[in-house]
Amino acid sequence: MNEWWYQCTHFNSVIGVVHRDAAHRIHPLAGQGVNLGFGDVVCLNKVLGEAVYSGSVVDDLNYLKDYETERQRHNITTMLAVEGLHRLYNSDFTPLVVLRSLGLQATQALNPLKKAIINQAAV
Repeated sequence: MNEWWYQCTHFNSVIGVVHRDAAHRIHPLAGQGVNLGFGDVVCLNKVLGEAVYSGSVVDDLNYLKDYETERQRHNITTMLAVEGLHRLYNSDFTPLVVLRSLGLQATQALNPLKKAIINQAAV
């Protein structure tokens, strides 16, 4: 099991919530670790606000599990993509370099795909 996968499997506990870069073991590619951390803070703020608004306490595990689920859905996808890109760009294997170049050209030409990638990376 990869160390970063284990690191991000449980984001919360009764005692506290791991947030920002401490919750993510990710290659520092394009600053995605900090973007994930910012997204975590925004999501945690929303979830804790909902808990307080509903009259619950901020360490209610039901709300913290909502936070954990929402962020893992986003973070694991991003972390896998960054890991894949890191491995892809560390290869000098000619067929992979050609496929990489074609993929970049396709991404540049297909605006909906490019927007989807940007939206995933920005939250």
